[in-house]
Amino acid sequence: VRTMPLRSTLPLTGQIEANPANRINVTPRVEGKVIKLFANVGDTVRAGQVLAIVESEKLHEAQLAHRLAVKRVELARQTLERRRKLAALGEYGKPGIESTRSRLAELDGEVQKAQNDIIAAQSAIAQVEADVKAKQAAVAQSLTQQNAVNARAARADALYKEELLSRQDWEQARAEQDKARADGDAARAQVAHAEASVKVAESRQKSLSASLSALQKQRDLAAQSLKRAEAVYAGGFNTSKEVTDAESTYAQAQIEAEGALDDVQLLGGRPGDLHEIPVKAAQNGRVTERKASLGQTVAAGETLLTLLDSTTVWAQFDVPQSELAAVRVGQSVTLHSEAAPKQTFTAVVSSIGDMANETTRTIKVRCIVRNANGKLRPGVFVTGTLTGENRGTTLAVPQDAVQNLEGKTVVFVPTETANEFRDQEVKTGATINGMTAIESGIKQGDEIVVKNAFLIKSQAMKGELEEEGH
Repeated sequence: VRTMPLRSTLPLTGQIEANPANRINVTPRVEGKVIKLFANVGDTVRAGQVLAIVESEKLHEAQLAHRLAVKRVELARQTLERRRKLAALGEYGKPGIESTRSRLAELDGEVQKAQNDIIAAQSAIAQVEADVKAKQAAVAQSLTQQNAVNARAARADALYKEELLSRQDWEQARAEQDKARADGDAARAQVAHAEASVKVAESRQKSLSASLSALQKQRDLAAQSLKRAEAVYAGGFNTSKEVTDAESTYAQAQIEAEGALDDVQLLGGRPGDLHEIPVKAAQNGRVTERKASLGQTVAAGETLLTLLDSTTVWAQFDVPQSELAAVRVGQSVTLHSEAAPKQTFTAVVSSIGDMANETTRTIKVRCIVRNANGKLRPGVFVTGTLTGENRGTTLAVPQDAVQNLEGKTVVFVPTETANEFRDQEVKTGATINGMTAIESGIKQGDEIVVKNAFLIKSQAMKGELEEEGH
């Protein structure tokens, strides 16, 4: 008698089914006509293998757009290189320098003209001021003359009243007085006009001075621009707008070419392969169905072929409801099949059904089976053994060593006399894989009969019957 680990097992029977997750429909990415087919039902194919060729008008348009985009890129590149060379030679800098020089010379002329205008304005102011002085002197003279005339007119009035002066002389004195007054008013008006002319001349001089200041600032800025432009030109820097525009055009052409290439690749084509799209296998597998034929026009996503990858399959078992408690997801199952008589397969319980069959009272248990050589095909019958949970280490004896004798559970142990045995009552536990657990009655190291115990039981029962007969 010895201790040993006991692990329950459950025999199973069932059949192989295809794993739907491993079923792949081979479809084209775009509408087209099937012009080549390279696979038939039953063929084994590998991932990436070309199974069909589809001719597509959309791919043809995308290829054409890509070729045109590539040509635009090359043209933009050549233009950029040419403009960079011209810029390096200073061709784009010269016009700017000449334009700046011309503007500077123009501003120099305007500054000189403004300076001359100011000089002329200053001369005009001096002349007007001199005229004002002359007019003021004339006013003073007119005032002196008017005073004298007024004095004569007053005397004339007095004499005329005394009748010492004729009316004609009196009227002449009055006329002279009026004329002197008018001459004075005219002289004063001329002075006012001259003074106004002075103010106008002074205002024009201020305006000319402001214009000169603005022109001088513009002239200084133009001189600075010319200096910078000459330095850029001397250094050979590519700062021209023409080069910048060419760089922008080249970058845009590259972006458009990349987009056109993406369109070709999204349709499943390659640049330069015209309008033929290879339809490839997405995974290893066996062709189980062929729906397309040569010359057929198919839509995008329409199934051409169906592949089944049998490296993993399902094993479906019907487990009696009385045994369901021993089944858990993740348990290991060992399988055998007449389809591969010398091979053992390993499976793992992946799901347990939610409902029992109303007739058989069994529950569907599904296992995932590794089927690398593909021997287990859908529909193949299999037998399996489910390894249960470990019940720990316990005393155990072969199932045949345990017998029922006169209502007792016994094992037979040898006595001191050769070839004689006695029964020893024991308490047993579960029987697993032909081994029965012993809970009490014997201990580790005891010797018992493990073979032909039934014969000893038969002899014992026979002896008891003979004693009853006597």
